[in-house]
Amino acid sequence: MIQNPVRRDTSEIKMTSERFEKAFAKGDTDGSGTIDLAEAKALVKELGLDYTAAQIEEFFKKFDADNSGELDKEEAKALVKAIRPDIFQ
Repeated sequence: MIQNPVRRDTSEIKMTSERFEKAFAKGDTDGSGTIDLAEAKALVKELGLDYTAAQIEEFFKKFDADNSGELDKEEAKALVKAIRPDIFQ
């Protein structure tokens, strides 16, 4: 499990599949169906998680399973689950 260096209390934030889909779609600003690094940084903030740019870059590289430079929905969901395994209802 990845350490959670959250600076504010996010323990009450819960994620439904619908909320994740909406956040992913909002984060996918170019409409490509994937999230690039810049979009991933915005998505993590949208989900209420507080990480540094360097931490997000580390997570991104780890969860970009196909090394495409982008995260598809499943890769993005795996990243969020690793950061906060308790976030999904």
